[in-house]
Amino acid sequence: MKKRLAVALLAAAAGGAYWLESGARPRTYDAGACRAVDGDTLDCAGRRVRLVNIDAPELHGRCPAENQMAERAKLAAMIALATSPVHVTPDGGKDRYGRLLARVAVDGRDLGEPLIAQGLARPYAGGPRRGWCG
Repeated sequence: MKKRLAVALLAAAAGGAYWLESGARPRTYDAGACRAVDGDTLDCAGRRVRLVNIDAPELHGRCPAENQMAERAKLAAMIALATSPVHVTPDGGKDRYGRLLARVAVDGRDLGEPLIAQGLARPYAGGPRRGWCG
């Protein structure tokens, strides 16, 4: 009985450590603690975070127009991240690159909304992505 209890407690502790490491808890970062890697990827205190609900152009895209849009999306995200606390809510584990999949809010508003409104990102719900080169 004691051995089973010890094994159960050890397994729970290991699972809890994984839960914390996997970033499964929502977390708030101070303004400036997160930086934009690109329009839909952030670095928050050394952890890569992929916004699950938008798709932004790639910095090294397929055409000059995509590259320019990607720079504008990154800049817009950088400005938002620098001025207000950032709330990261995990939503589905990690992607194939090891980035935490999450929803991100800045000053209480979803970070993707202004990017979409400016035409610098598209809503994304998974699956294939459309190109940005026309």
